[in-house]
Amino acid sequence: MPPTGSGDNAFVQVMPGESFQYDFDLPADHPGGTFWYHPHIHGRAAEQVFRGLVGAIVVEGDLDRVPEVAAARERLFVLKDGTIDASGRVPVATMMDFMNGREGQLVTINGALAPRLAMRPGEVERWRIVNAGNARYYRLRLSGHTMQWIGSDGGPLSTPKAVDELLLPPGKRAEVLVQAGAPGVHRLSSLPYSRGGMMMGGMMGRSGSSATELTLAELVVQGESAAMDLPTRLAGAADPQFGEVAARRELVLSEAMGPGGMRFMIDGRVFGHERVDIRVRLDTNEEWTIRNATDMDHPFHLHTNPFQVVGADGRLAPSGAWEDTVNVPRGRSVTFRVRFRDFPGKAMYHCHILEHEDLGMMGVVEVA
Repeated sequence: MPPTGSGDNAFVQVMPGESFQYDFDLPADHPGGTFWYHPHIHGRAAEQVFRGLVGAIVVEGDLDRVPEVAAARERLFVLKDGTIDASGRVPVATMMDFMNGREGQLVTINGALAPRLAMRPGEVERWRIVNAGNARYYRLRLSGHTMQWIGSDGGPLSTPKAVDELLLPPGKRAEVLVQAGAPGVHRLSSLPYSRGGMMMGGMMGRSGSSATELTLAELVVQGESAAMDLPTRLAGAADPQFGEVAARRELVLSEAMGPGGMRFMIDGRVFGHERVDIRVRLDTNEEWTIRNATDMDHPFHLHTNPFQVVGADGRLAPSGAWEDTVNVPRGRSVTFRVRFRDFPGKAMYHCHILEHEDLGMMGVVEVA
């Protein structure tokens, strides 16, 4: 969608007491998939999202017409954490919350704590999963089951990929098919994951989601068996061919303590809404390497144009997944290729730990 006018325009400000109507047509070649929305006002995004201003968008496409997918019951899971104190209020974020990214004490699916789901043995369901939190990472596993990964941020895969677990950093989405196994109670869990943390007073800041295994939901398999099939091919996956790469860039994620407090930066600069950081020619392909020079993981998000990760051998990742959010582990780098094919205008790129975005880890790319 265009990043301008009443499209996916992150520069729009809706002031208190005012309203703004988004009015757009989905392009004919827009991929089906699971998307979401949230406020993007610089300096307040973390607070507003933590308090719950998020929602999911489902775009239907060719994948929905694959017979085995169409036959599956569909569930939408919005993973959201938060904290409510004894008076029923959301506490004010602390300095350590901003340094490490804020994680809530309550972890919910669609606002429910550890809901129970019911399936019949052999039944297939399609789960759309959105990580709508500020900073919590989810390392998802369903006990006793292998998930069939069928879609990522930017649309469907070309073929299903069997996975035992999926890592969803903040802002990321995934679609999976689940075929219920033996009768019993199975757990959808988030496994321990260490995303690093900041040092303060000689002690490592807490990074929350690494502590213990967390039960997100329970799957109860019972009743008469259902004979359902899993697909071997998927429809609607975008063409992975890129052609000539017009430019290669390296963006460095860094952090520093300054006179005004903690700063998170890209290429040594904090965000400036009046500044254009990268200029790109319309209808060209580029290769970006994101290097993480900090002590914690950062999920890198690019608005408007999805990308494909390049492997160690310089080729596109074998999954063929189109993404708009990718985790960049601390001390490492990730390279991807992106096509700036359709939409001129200004768009954002940033860390999707929203406290880090608010503290400056964001930039502007202009396509013309």
